[in-house]
Amino acid sequence: VDAVDNQLFVIDPDGAQVLASLSIAAQNPDHGGQSLTISDNLIFVPAYAAGTVDIFSEADCLLPTATPTPTFTPTLTPTATITPTATPSPTITPTPPIRVRVIKRNVNLRVGPGRAFEILASAPYNSEYTADGRNDDASWLHVCCTDAGAGWLRRALLQVSGDVDSLPLFPTPTPTHTPTPSTTPTHTATPTITPTPSPTFTPTSTPLPSATPTHTSTPTITSTPAPNATQTPTPTNTRPPRTPTKTPTSTHTPSPTPPPTPTATPTPLPPTIIAKVEIVWPHGGAPVTEAKLANITAHLYEDEQLNPVTCNFNGVVRLWMAKNNEAARPIAVGQPRRTNEDGRTFVVWDFNDVDVSAANDPATRLNFFVTVDGFQTRHNIWTHGAEARTLAPQQDRPTAVLKIMPSAIDAKIEIVWPHGGAPVTSARLANVSATLFKANSLSALNVQPPPTVRLHWSIDNGIDRKLAQLPIGVPRVISSQDQRWQMFDFNDIDVSAANNPDTHIYFWLDVAGVPTYPNIWTHGASGLTIAPRQDVPARSCQP
Repeated sequence: VDAVDNQLFVIDPDGAQVLASLSIAAQNPDHGGQSLTISDNLIFVPAYAAGTVDIFSEADCLLPTATPTPTFTPTLTPTATITPTATPSPTITPTPPIRVRVIKRNVNLRVGPGRAFEILASAPYNSEYTADGRNDDASWLHVCCTDAGAGWLRRALLQVSGDVDSLPLFPTPTPTHTPTPSTTPTHTATPTITPTPSPTFTPTSTPLPSATPTHTSTPTITSTPAPNATQTPTPTNTRPPRTPTKTPTSTHTPSPTPPPTPTATPTPLPPTIIAKVEIVWPHGGAPVTEAKLANITAHLYEDEQLNPVTCNFNGVVRLWMAKNNEAARPIAVGQPRRTNEDGRTFVVWDFNDVDVSAANDPATRLNFFVTVDGFQTRHNIWTHGAEARTLAPQQDRPTAVLKIMPSAIDAKIEIVWPHGGAPVTSARLANVSATLFKANSLSALNVQPPPTVRLHWSIDNGIDRKLAQLPIGVPRVISSQDQRWQMFDFNDIDVSAANNPDTHIYFWLDVAGVPTYPNIWTHGASGLTIAPRQDVPARSCQP
């Protein structure tokens, strides 16, 4: 749909030839123009207003005899900024994967290596997984890619093929204990929030007409940050036990002076590192709609001046993937490789043979980002897919409500609502609303006090802001069908950067003190993905 000249173009997907140009009723700025429904010879175009569908019936529809899915064949010549021929798929020989098989029944997959950690799911008897890490004595193995996400299995309950001592040592998270409330809890007044009403279906993009796009051989766009599973520890106030006062005797012995109460010392924040996905390279240079596997390379930097980490940096570097509006999950651990570019020697991390076949469907996008265990990680987001934007996903409806904090959270942005329903190309501010769920479930939260939820965002291939600069969500209670759960609002967020049709803004969340698995929301006017310029470190890595 051409939203400017109010025309419907019918295009032959094989030859990219325009078969017809049909006039339609005038649209207004509220119309998205990115999706259509044709029924009974009428054209239906969704409007931004919640629940509104307009009918454009001034022209007959041209119904082709066949409706094949358009296939865009990107130009396989790399851009000047990315030279795959100079940097072919890494030739490093990966360590053979270590497979494990469950040999007992009712084996629990846990958040951490020990029975003190919450159970994520039950691993079925005879099921097989890939182990990608271990604890210090290898009594527990970390596995990825289960139906419930990544987790820990007890080694004694597994049959292992391979040398577990060769697996990287993963840091052990601290089990989350739910404090027992006092008999007389202190009531915290919840501020009255008057958020901008949020429509049920709200696309965040108003695509502009463009000539037939030429996709670069490098899959999708890259952009910003992604959440670290343990991103922001919550300061812990340690209160010493009260010292009882002795009862005076008949000689009126004075009570001893109690020792002074020490000042609570907040838990120090972990150091910060910058992690950037620099290239997603499909095997054989295949286009997005055909690629099955891809190699992904990431860089790590100590600061925004692009000074690389030390040459012997041995942190665990994880690749995360979020499919469409689903919460992200870690899918692989990177292998370090030393390289040289522009006379600078530095280390990169490779993730080989990553399954990207889901993006063969033009309606599916895969968002990638990288984190480093034990570090606050500021990162970019790389989108692999034919359509980069978040297009009015179905909002999640809770199936249950929890009143205690779970040990891990899926943090879902449910809507980005530009003020006044303005189109992306003119919106200056937007309100963002999110819901927290227990990981791998639709059990929403209604806990007191509410957790600290921060909104991250990055622009194109940039990284997210520093922690102290991130807005904190304001809790609001939603009531529906005898259930009450919390949403978190971030009002008046500057989205003016997306007024440029070539710019994308990526949003995601983290929850203080709890491993967080966020979705990625892409706000932009154009669905085209872009191959960004790869970063070159400011200097060689130091020993």
